[in-house]
Amino acid sequence: MPLADFSPTPMQWGRTTTYEYTALGALSRITDAAQRTTSYEYLPGGLPHKVINPDGTSLTFGFDAAGNIATKTSQNGYELSYSYDVMKRVTQISNNQGQKKSYRYDAVGNQVSKTDGRGNTTIYAYTSGGNLEEVIEASGAVTRYGYDATGNLICVERLGIPDTDAENTKTSHAHITTYEHDPLGRIICITDALGHSEHLSYDVMGRLVARTDADGFTTLFDFDGAGRMSRITFADGRTVHMTHDPLSRLIELHDWLGTTSFTYDAVGNMIHTRDHADRELNYTWGLGNEIRSITYPGGMQVSYDYDEILRLSGVHANKIDIAYRYDTNGWLSTRSYSNGTGVHFGYDVRGRLTHLSGYDAKGPLDEFSYAYDLCDNTSIVHAQRRDLPEFSGTYTYRYDELNRLTQVSQNDRALRSYEYDSFGNRTKRIDAHTGTTDYTYNALDQLIRSKDVFGKHIYHYDARGNLILEETSEGTAETAYEYDALNLLSHARLADGREAHFTYDGMLRRYSVARRTAEGATSILEYVLDPTRSCNNLIQTFIDGQLGQSYLWDTDNLLAIEIGDSQTASVVQDPLGSILRILDNSNISSSFAYDEFGNSVYDDEQIHIPFAYTRYLKDGITRSLYAQARQYLPNIGRFTSADPLHGCAWQPSTINRYIYCGQQPLDFVDLLGLSREEAVEYARQYATDNPFLRNPDYPMFWQNCANFVSQSLHAGGIPMNDDWYCSPTTEFSLPGATLFYRGRFLFGVISEPSPQGILCLSSSLGIYLGTLGIAKIQARSNRQSGNDIWADGNWTSGKVYFHSSTWSAAQNHYNYFSDPANGYINNVDNDVINIPSVASTGLDNTEKSISEASKTVKPGDLVYWVSSKEGVHHATIVTEVQDGKILIAGNTYAYTDELLAYRMDQNPSQTVVIVHIKDECFNE
Repeated sequence: MPLADFSPTPMQWGRTTTYEYTALGALSRITDAAQRTTSYEYLPGGLPHKVINPDGTSLTFGFDAAGNIATKTSQNGYELSYSYDVMKRVTQISNNQGQKKSYRYDAVGNQVSKTDGRGNTTIYAYTSGGNLEEVIEASGAVTRYGYDATGNLICVERLGIPDTDAENTKTSHAHITTYEHDPLGRIICITDALGHSEHLSYDVMGRLVARTDADGFTTLFDFDGAGRMSRITFADGRTVHMTHDPLSRLIELHDWLGTTSFTYDAVGNMIHTRDHADRELNYTWGLGNEIRSITYPGGMQVSYDYDEILRLSGVHANKIDIAYRYDTNGWLSTRSYSNGTGVHFGYDVRGRLTHLSGYDAKGPLDEFSYAYDLCDNTSIVHAQRRDLPEFSGTYTYRYDELNRLTQVSQNDRALRSYEYDSFGNRTKRIDAHTGTTDYTYNALDQLIRSKDVFGKHIYHYDARGNLILEETSEGTAETAYEYDALNLLSHARLADGREAHFTYDGMLRRYSVARRTAEGATSILEYVLDPTRSCNNLIQTFIDGQLGQSYLWDTDNLLAIEIGDSQTASVVQDPLGSILRILDNSNISSSFAYDEFGNSVYDDEQIHIPFAYTRYLKDGITRSLYAQARQYLPNIGRFTSADPLHGCAWQPSTINRYIYCGQQPLDFVDLLGLSREEAVEYARQYATDNPFLRNPDYPMFWQNCANFVSQSLHAGGIPMNDDWYCSPTTEFSLPGATLFYRGRFLFGVISEPSPQGILCLSSSLGIYLGTLGIAKIQARSNRQSGNDIWADGNWTSGKVYFHSSTWSAAQNHYNYFSDPANGYINNVDNDVINIPSVASTGLDNTEKSISEASKTVKPGDLVYWVSSKEGVHHATIVTEVQDGKILIAGNTYAYTDELLAYRMDQNPSQTVVIVHIKDECFNE
């Protein structure tokens, strides 16, 4: 049975959530601290019938004779239908919009094929032990995986398409990556296809303490007595020192620039930060942990208003006010500005964006309508742009069997086409205006040669995989790049004499750019970054020490630009975040247009801004754009450095570490990488009974503890694989349940939908078994309001998880993560820790056991609750370790940052088992 219903603790600061139940004990209503109510209705047999959200949106469920979910219907009429085999495995999902997807399984329940909405089929094969052994993509490309006797991944071999890729499948050109493990199963060496190796070392606690990259740069990691990282030493001698408070929150960071400090309120929200240049940011927060105001350096204040269900309703700054309106489905319909400008949004029944219209005092400014194919690729865009007839008309897009963009047409006239090899690299670009460009790659998917109408170009890389030189075939250098010991771009030099030097802080964020023009003029551009935002965090620029611009943001969107104290301009963006217009007092100040891969095709920039395609940052010198961990080159549609993660085994196309968003640039934006701390932040964000604050794909997480913990792990960089089975289906709501297949996130939600309907998503591009982190992806789409996936059956049974036997799921969840063979823990005594119940030993002894465990346990580790009758019946996650105490978060009667000892005291018969997830799973 579920844990007891607790009264609010002092740590919750009076925020009360109430629960009501039916006569049969089923939850019927949740009312949160803001008096928002979610209601639940049931069928006579106890199966759930309907969920009604605080905004009136709802989801209704239907069942077949076997008790399987048969339909899910949203309040707007959108419906999903499910078919099953005799083992209750989903074999087909269809919707009332004409789409369907199908799945096949082997005798033991492994998925052996999936067929998408356009009929493209991917085939999977497995070892006798159940590990994924081979994937044959719809293109025919083959990828194989090898394992040692204990099940550790030791080899990834990409073979391309048999017969047609003979050159690429020769031994000398094989795309092979190998992994070496120590006796405890930890990765100690990674060797790429060209023989470059990276080495990792660990201490006796299993923590990563040294990492030597392929260029020989060694980074050292030190920890304090509480197990928190306290110092990082880079190969060039630079160090980062970190100080934490008793709750293990970072309060001071000292690096080569100086000291940055952080202050928090009683519930852990950051309320003040001061950087090394004495620039200060101040924050206030609401009862739902929603941001209420930010005060920028210099005193400018931005305030945020919310409606009764905590949807953003207004943003206010010195010279501008912004209002938000929502439609009956809860989706943003209008964002309007006090200067007479604004943006309208329209959606289909699935919540996909179908209309975007920017306007000013004269009327429509830019109008776009969108249509999608059966795989949800953007297929048609109708564009009407005022005073830009050359960028107006009907654009059509075509895709290959892997949903890679292959053709772009305008008004039925071909503009550009693309061809790819079986490893995902672009081999040819045909442009109606500039002709044909051919591309050649090595076994690491690095672009090494290109040929266009202007001649041949050669590309060189260092051993770490960074582009270091672009030159002509005659040996004339075009652009040279240098990278520091942090593996970040430090210097760029162009043939005409232009130069840029880049500086970073100890959090590896770009802090400044020192620029030199061809004529010798110099300037220094400095960034002020908001540490509460993981991306889209630039809030001010300084040029040569003087304030340049300030930027106003909502959840994900750039709203306005303030220039000095005299001018504030509103912004119109496309669905990917690229800025289309800057409007000053309803007059057009700047206009922009980009092609599908981000090349600037029109730039009338009267107000100069640092933002480019998808809000990547331009430096004013090079053609490359700053994309957090690396640079993006739109002219070749690739990143200049290898992705820090190695790909997802289930999607071999993701193993290519240079291509941009899987060659799907119209629907995804690659933003950045994540870590163990991200798992904790995810847990804190979504451990709530408020459906508008928790993960929008799982508003029923109050009954789905194991799925909640799994999503937290995934947000921290551990990719879900087929064993996780939290949902066996890829559905047709983006980014709702479409994002899940048998628990393996194709794109896992990690933030709330923005008012524009954009979700920040983490791609499943993390290395198999989760050793090297995860990239952040943003998808242009909106959730189906009210999506729920409840648990029904065993965690690893392959059923659709629906309604409430999550306790058996928790048992299997524990069995899986506590088994060293599955790769999440080391086979050592202190990786699975038992805490005796209060009833058996007394509270004092339980607290002593917790104190001893705190020497090993870290945030992101798993805490399971065990009863004598039910076994493991509940899963939670560690959020803090402080002064011998362990704090946890859970999503059954939601709580976060609560003392483990307190919860055990309230459930005295329960014992606890803590599973310590090894650091390399979190890229640490």
